[in-house]
Amino acid sequence: MQIYQVSVRERFNDSGTPTRRRKSQFGAAETGGLGIARLARAARLGVVCVLFATLSASSARACEIAGDCDAFVLPTEPVFLQPTFAAWFAANANQFCDNSAFSLPFDSVDSNCSFGQSFTGCLACPAELTMRLKYAGGSNDGMALGVAPFVTSWSSGLAALELLTDPLTSLPLCTHHSGAADGAWSTNDDMTCVFNLCNLPPDADGTAAVVPSTGGLDVYVQDDTPVDCITLCNYECPCVKNADISIDLTTGVNDLTQAPIPFGMPDDTWTVTCEQVPNGSLPRPATVVDRAIIGVWADLPAPSEWISANFFGPNGDYCYQTCFCLNDGFQNPSLDFTLLADDTAEVYVHNALGVGLNLIPPPSFTSPTTYSYQGPFLPGENCIEVVVHNTGGPPTGFEMTGQFTADHAQCCPSEEIPTVSTWGLVVLALLLLTGAKVYFARREAATA
Repeated sequence: MQIYQVSVRERFNDSGTPTRRRKSQFGAAETGGLGIARLARAARLGVVCVLFATLSASSARACEIAGDCDAFVLPTEPVFLQPTFAAWFAANANQFCDNSAFSLPFDSVDSNCSFGQSFTGCLACPAELTMRLKYAGGSNDGMALGVAPFVTSWSSGLAALELLTDPLTSLPLCTHHSGAADGAWSTNDDMTCVFNLCNLPPDADGTAAVVPSTGGLDVYVQDDTPVDCITLCNYECPCVKNADISIDLTTGVNDLTQAPIPFGMPDDTWTVTCEQVPNGSLPRPATVVDRAIIGVWADLPAPSEWISANFFGPNGDYCYQTCFCLNDGFQNPSLDFTLLADDTAEVYVHNALGVGLNLIPPPSFTSPTTYSYQGPFLPGENCIEVVVHNTGGPPTGFEMTGQFTADHAQCCPSEEIPTVSTWGLVVLALLLLTGAKVYFARREAATA
C-alpha cells in the first residue's frame, strides 16, 4: 500500500491515473453586481480558509492506496481484511462463492464472490474514499462502508449509487469511464466514485457518516463486481497522551494495513544499523526477501516474511533496530515475540539500562525461539535490537512475529508554538480580509 500527502481532491481518468479536479465557485462571465457579491463572498471564504489552514498546519493529511490503479489490468493485487472483518466475511459474504470463503483480490471477478478491503487505525474528518468499480454480471450488486459486523454502516446498491450526489458539492458521487449514470448497473458500466466519509447522502437507514472512526474502515462490495483500487485520504486523529499502545514488530508486514510487503521492498518497522560489508548507507530500512529462493528456511505464520540487510551477505554480524517512546506513568509493558534467524541471533533492549535477553534455545533458520519480557523499560525512547550472526555463509536474515504493548504509555509531540512565519501568514490573512471589506464597500457604493 502506498502512502502520500495530498492537498487537493483527486479523481481518476480512464487509464486509472489520478487527475486533479476542482469545482468553480463563480463564473467568469459574472461581471455585474451579482458577480461582485459572489466574488466578495469567495474572497472572504478564501481568507477564512487561509486562516484555518494556517492555524491547523500541524494536522497531517495522508492518503493510502490499496491495489494498483491500473484500470483492472492483471495480475491481481492482494487485499487485507482486519480480523473482525475476515470473520464476518467468511460467515456472511461468500456462502455461494465456488472458490473461496475469503475476499476476491483487486481486479478479479468470480460468480457470487465478494470483495473486501480494510483500512486500520483512527480516522478523522475530513476523510475521502475513492474507488473504481466495473460491472461484470451482477445487476443487483451493492456495497457497504463501515466497520464489520456493520451494525452501523452506510450502504447502497450500485444501480442507485450511479445517481447519488455529494451533499456538500452537489457533484455526482461517481464518474463513468464507460457506460452511463442511468440508474441501472449493467454492461459497460465502469465508474470511479468519491465518498465524503464525513458527509454522505443518507442511506435507507439514515446513516450519513462513517468517520470519525477509531476502528478503521471496512469496504465491502457484493458480489460480482471487480474493484480496481481504493484510495483513502483522511486526517490523523489527535494524539491521545497516556493511551494504551500496541506496536507490531512483525517483519515484512505493512504496519497500517497488515498486508504483506512485496519482496524486494523496504520493511517499515526494522532499520539496519550495522553490517559486515557495506551494502548501502546506514541507517536504512531492511529489505523483505523471499524465503522460497533458499528452500531450507522455516516460516512463521502469515503474513510475516523474512527480512535482510544483505540477502547474500558474507559471514559476520548484522544489526536491526526499531524504537518507540513510553510516556511517564506507563504500566504493564510486555515484549512478546517468536524469532527465526540465519544462522542465529541475539536480542537487546536499549534504554538507560540496556539488557540482553537470554534466548534459550537460540533461534536458528529451522527452529524458532519464543520469548516474553516485561522489563525493565523506561520512560522516553526504548529500542529493540536484533543482532543476527551469520556464520555459515550466505544467505542471512531473520523473521519475527510479535508485539510490544503497554498501558497508559502513548507519547505525544509537545504542542507547537506558532513560528514567526506562521504569525506572518495570520497577519497577511487579516490584512487581506480588511482590504477585501474596504474594496468591496467602495465598489458597492460607486455602483449604487
